[in-house]
Amino acid sequence: MEPEENTQETIPEKHVLHTVTPLSKYLAMVLFIALPFIGGWVGYNYAPEKVVEVERAVVKEILPQVENDGIREETEDLEFIDLEVGLSKDKTNVYLNGKLIHKNSDPDTFRLFDDSVYTVYVDRNNFYSFNSDYELEVDDDHGLDVDSLKSLDNPYNSRHYDYYTDINGVYIAHKYHNYWMDKIPDADPQTFIIKGECLGGRYYSIDKSNVYCQASILAGADPKTFQFLDLVLNDSPDQIPSWNGIAKDKYCIYHSGNKVLNESGQCLNPSLCTEETLISDPELCGF
Repeated sequence: MEPEENTQETIPEKHVLHTVTPLSKYLAMVLFIALPFIGGWVGYNYAPEKVVEVERAVVKEILPQVENDGIREETEDLEFIDLEVGLSKDKTNVYLNGKLIHKNSDPDTFRLFDDSVYTVYVDRNNFYSFNSDYELEVDDDHGLDVDSLKSLDNPYNSRHYDYYTDINGVYIAHKYHNYWMDKIPDADPQTFIIKGECLGGRYYSIDKSNVYCQASILAGADPKTFQFLDLVLNDSPDQIPSWNGIAKDKYCIYHSGNKVLNESGQCLNPSLCTEETLISDPELCGF
């Protein structure tokens, strides 16, 4: 018998780089966690330039573009109010031909108020009107209450003045003086009535306490008995035209806003002055 040979299996040795060790496990875990953050940082800082430009363009469309000189660039959020005159607004301001109309304009309440003679706009802060040169005038001095502001009916169809009232008072707008406004002192808007022409397009008016010629109080005149002697104009040479501003109350006769007095400085008897006697015997009325 031949003796048995003892054969021994040879196991190849692993290279150190292929060996899994506790250190390699920890290193793999750190890289697994850290690599996404590293990739994000690299993408943020080294992205192509054109991506940044697109982002800037979007921001430019959203933000209102009002430069130091008040000029508004046209963007998608700009809404045109009146293309004919160039009025527009955005969320924060109102513009005329791209220029800010007033630092205190309010686009939410800005609206057309009157366009019978001159175009008038209001918002909760101001009164705006176009003058004869189509320049926009802004009235922010009278404290107008635009929610209650209304045009006052004038049966005499004034060519020179418009009347307005609000809860605070009565106002006269001068049509041929860049549409600037006067407030009639102490006039009561609830009882204010236009009575007739006083002098050259100015008007007599009354309220519960006073009689006025334009914005001036006629001292001593009685609003309860005040009467405008309104005549129908014709071709008669004896006709006293109504623009002479003839009126009366129980105390006196008034001509162009002034009392008609006799030689002694006393008021003529107003009961003798009527529309009929102005034609038949105008001396009774002081003419």
